[in-house]
Amino acid sequence: MEPTLKHGSLALVNGWIYFLRRPQSGNVVVFKNPARPQEILCKRITAYDDETKKYELRGDNRRDSFDSRNFGILKKEQILGKVIGY
Repeated sequence: MEPTLKHGSLALVNGWIYFLRRPQSGNVVVFKNPARPQEILCKRITAYDDETKKYELRGDNRRDSFDSRNFGILKKEQILGKVIGY
């Protein structure tokens, strides 16, 4: 699959949207890298558990992506916002 965003791309992010509604599968979101909090990552939500509010995030480049397979699932509070333009 061709990546939606390439390294170094600029993205417009809505940081308020998830105060109004919950993240959905297919949304592209930004979050702090759990392993290196000074680094911001951008991945797609592939699955979520509505009861625990935990999300699985995967990169579009499935074969070569640092994502939930490496750092585990994230809580909603860890998601900084939804990418709404790039």
